[in-house]
Amino acid sequence: MTHILRHTLLLPLLIHLSLSFTLPLPSFLPPQFSSTSPSVAPVAPSVVKLLDQNYYDRTFNSHVSPGSTFTTYIQKNYPEIFNTLPTKASADQTLTKTILSTLNDKYTRLLPPSQYTAIQKYDLVGIGCLLSPYVSAHPLDDVNEGYICITSTPVGGSTGEKAGLEKGDIILKVNDVSTKGKTAMEIVNFINDGGSTLTMSVKGKGQITIDRKFNFNSKVESNYDVKSSELTIKLKEFNGKSYDDIEDVIKSNSNVKKIIIDLRSNGGGSFQSAIDVASLFLSDKLAATVQDGKGETLPVKTPKNKKIVTDDTLVKVLVDSGTASASEVLTGALRDNCASATQGTRSFGKGLIQGVYGLDDGEGLVITVAEYVTPKGTRIQKNGVPIDFEKGKWEEVENVIRECRETNK
Repeated sequence: MTHILRHTLLLPLLIHLSLSFTLPLPSFLPPQFSSTSPSVAPVAPSVVKLLDQNYYDRTFNSHVSPGSTFTTYIQKNYPEIFNTLPTKASADQTLTKTILSTLNDKYTRLLPPSQYTAIQKYDLVGIGCLLSPYVSAHPLDDVNEGYICITSTPVGGSTGEKAGLEKGDIILKVNDVSTKGKTAMEIVNFINDGGSTLTMSVKGKGQITIDRKFNFNSKVESNYDVKSSELTIKLKEFNGKSYDDIEDVIKSNSNVKKIIIDLRSNGGGSFQSAIDVASLFLSDKLAATVQDGKGETLPVKTPKNKKIVTDDTLVKVLVDSGTASASEVLTGALRDNCASATQGTRSFGKGLIQGVYGLDDGEGLVITVAEYVTPKGTRIQKNGVPIDFEKGKWEEVENVIRECRETNK
C-alpha cells in the first residue's frame, strides 16, 4: 500500500501496501522512483533528511512544532547521529531504527536488501533498477539537480545490469525526452508509450538502448462465459505487468458485455499500476487526488487513448475487508467516474501513500509521504470505499451506473 509525489511530488516508487509491510508487498508505492542522492554514507543522517523533506505528518508524531524541523528535533534529542557518526553498519542501523521508532508509524520502516530487491516486481519500467529525481545537497550549484538518477544497484541478470547501468548514473533523457523536472508518473507514462525497448542518454556514458523485461509472474486470472458474455478478471496485486495482462484478457475475448473485476483480498501494489488499469476504462479522467503533508495536491488523471472498454459495458467491482490501497484507488476511480458499481463488504481503508527510497547500504527506506482521495473527494483512510450493494444483479449494476451518469451530466 504505497504512493508517492514530489515537491515532494516528484518522488519515488509509489506503492500501496495494505495490512503490513511484510513482503510480498502490494501499495506504493510504484516501485521505481526513489529520491535520494547517490553516494551518501552513513545512512542515518540521510534518513533524517529524507523524512524531513517528505514525511506526511509534519508534526512528526507531535515531536515538531510549526516552523521547526525534524532534523532540529533529532539533533537535540539524538546528537550522536550527527556528532559521532558510527563506524560500524550495525551501529548505523540501530540509530536509523531509533529515528524511525520516534514516528510510531508501522508503514514507515527499513526494508532489508533482499526485500528491497524483491520490490522490483512493482517496477513499471522493466529494466531492473529504481529511478528517482536526483536531489542534491546544493541544488543551486549542482547541474544534475532535477534530472533522474539510478538509485539502486541493478538486479543481477536484469536488462539494466546487462546494459551497464550503475547506481548513481544520471539519466539526462529517456526516448529523447529530457527527464529534468519530470514527475515519476510522467516518466512512467512516456516510457510505457514507447514499446518494448527504451533509449537512455546517460551522463558520461552516452546513449544506451535497453530491452524492457519483467521477471515475475502475472497475478491476473480470468474466465469468460460466452453464453452470458460475462468476463471475470481476478487480480491479486498491482504490479508492473497488471496493465498489459488485463489489456490482453479484455482484447482476447470478443463481444464482452459484462465485466467483473474481483479485487477481494487484493492488498494493493503499485499506485501507478492502478491508474494504468483504470485507463482501460477511463480516458483522460481524474482517477485520484494526492495530497502531501505540506498541503500540496496532485490531481492524477488516466492517460489518454488507452481506453478499450466501451461505455455500454457493464462493470462490477468486488471488494471485501482485504481490498486495500491500490485496489481502493482503482475501485474509487471507476465508481466516481460512473464506469462501475461496487459490490461486497467494507474495504480495508488504506488511503496513505508510501514512497520507497534506496539507501547507500543496500536497504530501502519506506516513508509515508501522502494521502489520496477519490475523484469525488471521498477519504479512503480508515473509511474504505463506498459500497453500492452487498450482492447485486446486473440490472442493479446498470441502474447504479445510469443514475450516476444522469446525476453528473
